Amino acid sequence: MDLKELWPLIVAFLGAGWAIYKHFDLKNREERRYNYKAYHELISDFTSGPKMERQIVILYELRNYPCYFEITKDLLEHLLVRMENEKADESLIRQAKSTLELIKLKTNVN
Repeated sequence: MDLKELWPLIVAFLGAGWAIYKHFDLKNREERRYNYKAYHELISDFTSGPKMERQIVILYELRNYPCYFEITKDLLEHLLVRMENEKADESLIRQAKSTLELIKLKTNVN
């Protein structure tokens, strides 16, 4: 077989490769968009009301967003100082500390 005979096969292979790449790229962008929206809804829900049980669940859920660990770490450190100063419920403080420690462990940050 010479190059002339292989050319259609090469073009077909490249076309299929490009289609596969675009499919996974689109799925990845959709997932990032979904995670962005879900993360920000959690933060909004956390700050919108004093329902302690809901806040505890939200603090736990923040562990599922590793792409936001850096900002979550900063937010939780600030929030813990405020909660301790305001004598917040101990369960809420404990969950915030637990989530913060897990984030630090996963990101190797102290």
